[in-house]
Amino acid sequence: MPRTFVMAGGGTGGHVLPALAVARELRARGHQVRFVGVERGMEAKLVPAANFPIEWIAIGGLNRVGFRQTLATHVFVSSAQSASMRHATQRLVAVLQTAFFGQSSEFVQVV
Repeated sequence: MPRTFVMAGGGTGGHVLPALAVARELRARGHQVRFVGVERGMEAKLVPAANFPIEWIAIGGLNRVGFRQTLATHVFVSSAQSASMRHATQRLVAVLQTAFFGQSSEFVQVV
């Protein structure tokens, strides 16, 4: 039974390239793969080029940054986590609609 996998691990090629390798193998085995990432990371170019869908979230870095950036990142973490959960919930609702009602919508609105 095909499954949907969500891949996250962007920012640098050291995270994105292995995630893409796994995603390609999953797709070759008949599964669906979606990515979650930031628009300024390596995933912004590499994931769409590999023909995988990607959902954008807002998050900041923590490595080698000053106090202000660290504080701002901690504020954004909860927002990014909420956005990721919203995307996952929307997909789950679409799968449940298909299973129970025989129809699906990619535009399910979850509040």
